[in-house]
Amino acid sequence: MKRQWMNWGMVLLLILLMVFWGVGCTTSSQESDGKGNNPPVEEPDGSGNPEEPVQDGDTPVSNDGSNGGNGTESPDAPGGGGDGGSEPSTGGSSPGSGGSGGDGSGGSRGESSQETAEQVTISITAATILENMDTFDPAKKSLLPEDGVLVSTRSVPFKEGSTVFDALLAVTKDQRVHMEYVSTPLYKSNYIEGIANIYEMDAGPLSGWMYKVNDVFPSVGCGRYELKAGDVIEWIYTCDLGRDIGGDWNEQNSER
Repeated sequence: MKRQWMNWGMVLLLILLMVFWGVGCTTSSQESDGKGNNPPVEEPDGSGNPEEPVQDGDTPVSNDGSNGGNGTESPDAPGGGGDGGSEPSTGGSSPGSGGSGGDGSGGSRGESSQETAEQVTISITAATILENMDTFDPAKKSLLPEDGVLVSTRSVPFKEGSTVFDALLAVTKDQRVHMEYVSTPLYKSNYIEGIANIYEMDAGPLSGWMYKVNDVFPSVGCGRYELKAGDVIEWIYTCDLGRDIGGDWNEQNSER
C-alpha cells in the first residue's frame, strides 16, 4: 500500500510540475508578446518621426530652399548674397569705373601736381665759425663739420602761405637735425635759438642765426616771410651781428 501511495504521489507531483511549467510558459510567452508589441509601437515612431523631422525640417528647408526666406530673413547678407551678387557686380562696375576715373583723375592730378608743384631750396651753414674758432665754445667743436655745412642744399615742397620757418622746420625734421626756437604767436614770430646744437652766443656775444632769401636778408622774422616757388633760403651763422655775412641781425630780429 505504501508503494502505491508513493507512486500516486510521484504522479501527482509530476502533474503539478507540468501544470506549473505550462503556466510559466504561457506567462513568459505573454510577456515576450507584450515586449514584442512595444517595439511594434515604434511604428508610430516611423509615422511620428516623419512628423517631427518634417516640422523641424520644414523650417530649415523653407529658409534654405525658398528664395524668399533667403532674401528676406536671416540670410540678408548671404541670401542677399544672391541679390548682393548683382550688387557686387554693379559694385564691380563702379570700382571699375572708379578705377578708371581714379586713374584718370590720378593721372591728371599727377600731371597737374608736377606742373604746379611749388618747391624751395634751403641750406644751413655755420662756416663763419671756422674763422672764429678762438671764440667758439670748445665743448661744441666736435659738432661743427670740417666745412661748416650742417645741411647741404635741399628742395622742400610747401603749401601756399608757407613761411621760411615752415621750410626750416620741414628740413630739420626730414634730416633729423636738432632745432630749437621761441615762438610768439601774437606777432607770428619764431626766433631761432639753435640749430644742430649750435646756439646763439656759442661763438661770442654777437653770434647767432640769420637767414636770407635769394641773397637778400629780409627785415622780418622767418615766421612772417611768406615764400614763393623757386625761392632759395640760406640759414647762416653770424659771429658779428650779421656784419660778417653782409646782413644786419638787429634789423632782421627787431620784432623779437
